[in-house]
Amino acid sequence: METVKSLNVQYDGEGLIFYRERSTKFIRNIYFSKAFIALAIGGQHATKRLPADKLIELCNLLRQYPLVLLGGKEDAAIAQEIVTQSEAQIVNACGQLNLAQSAEVIRRAGFIVSHDTGLMHIAAALDKNMVSVWGNTVPVLGMYPFYKNNSTAKHFMAEVANLGCRPCSKIGYNTCPKNIFADKDIIQKR
Repeated sequence: METVKSLNVQYDGEGLIFYRERSTKFIRNIYFSKAFIALAIGGQHATKRLPADKLIELCNLLRQYPLVLLGGKEDAAIAQEIVTQSEAQIVNACGQLNLAQSAEVIRRAGFIVSHDTGLMHIAAALDKNMVSVWGNTVPVLGMYPFYKNNSTAKHFMAEVANLGCRPCSKIGYNTCPKNIFADKDIIQKR
């Protein structure tokens, strides 16, 4: 807001706004009788995403809840690996939903887990409880979930704060410049 202060623009305290399509069709197989967790597994850059083995581990930790995997067509193979290797009850919606439909899943979810992605920002706009997972980017660079001032949503930022090479980018890379994400032993030690 400091950037546009000279234009007499003032923040209204309402956070982000996501305008939902009223006619969004909710796909039928994403329905659970109890609260479910939406897990946004995608991310434009590899250094912003958890590796598949960590996503499987996370799903197993959350297995007492039904899970819905969200992501694009490019995430479908990893999503299938997660479904196959996890012990959790999972609906794989990767590559099956458009952005409005993914937002509707987020709106209906009891809780969200997301990398630093657009779906994370939609979850904040919808005032959802969330864990945001941070790889090579850091919230202090301004990419954090922007909730409204009087939000009651609970939010936790999961990050390796003491990793000396973070942030290596504001946006992300396709590969880790220091090869840290390629070494599973290093990831395990954190």
